[in-house]
Amino acid sequence: AGIVSAMLLGLLLGAEFDVLAFLIKRYFGNVVYGKIYGVIFAVFYFGSGLGIAGLAMSRQIFGSYDTGLYLAAGVLLTCAVLVSFLPHYKFKVGTQPQLNATV
Repeated sequence: AGIVSAMLLGLLLGAEFDVLAFLIKRYFGNVVYGKIYGVIFAVFYFGSGLGIAGLAMSRQIFGSYDTGLYLAAGVLLTCAVLVSFLPHYKFKVGTQPQLNATV
């Protein structure tokens, strides 16, 4: 179970950054893509560090990882609900100006 969990976690982290890049480009376009991706990436890793420290603190305080994991699951569900309320994409595929081709 531990090996399968580690493999699934690795797949999850890889897919997470691909989806992040896709959504940022669709909502904000190419002009500010790098800045927004950098800020969200930094916030992601900051939250990851806080989560690791918070889980260790919850283990120290409550004597078990259960409370911290339930809290993390609640945050995950809240994020999933918030993502479901995102508006339609602002930038669609093929909306970039293209050169006129003569045949």
